[in-house]
Amino acid sequence: MYGESDVTTSVPAARCTPAAHQTLALRSPDVLEWTSGAAKATFRKAPTGTSVVPARFLGEWQNVPRPEVYGDQDGRYGTWVTVTQGPVGTQVVRFRDVFPRLDEEGAPTPETVSCGSTALLGGAGNLLVIGPQVRDQGAWDPECAENGSGYLGIVKWKGEDRLLVYPMVDAEPGEYQRRS
Repeated sequence: MYGESDVTTSVPAARCTPAAHQTLALRSPDVLEWTSGAAKATFRKAPTGTSVVPARFLGEWQNVPRPEVYGDQDGRYGTWVTVTQGPVGTQVVRFRDVFPRLDEEGAPTPETVSCGSTALLGGAGNLLVIGPQVRDQGAWDPECAENGSGYLGIVKWKGEDRLLVYPMVDAEPGEYQRRS
């Protein structure tokens, strides 16, 4: 056990209540456990080195078409996610979105908006933890949405890998198929 402590101050004080008695224990050389009352969190040592991204994530992925959402305009909406190799703490995930600019009534115009960003790798394993995303100043428009942190996972769909990109909010993940 590393130690025990009682928290006496929270910041910001007006919004936070100090947690109960806390304990931090080393369960193995790679596992640290924090407890406070009924709350418990287990931390695992992140892989290190220059090649921590599992091979199944690497490559370019494109959003699965959604004609039920975009109708005959579906071909004008696209998102690409490119995952490269690298160590934790580097920008290994790139996002590129394109979609039609909308007029005042919300109807698509002939003009296309392009948005680009990159995200830091925060952790790698069965999931990739990423964020925050940083704007690509060469491919950014005022209509582009800010994206924060999230995580990426791989699932099988009809025998093929699908990349799921989960935001750190309560929302459905984006679904992508491998391009290369």
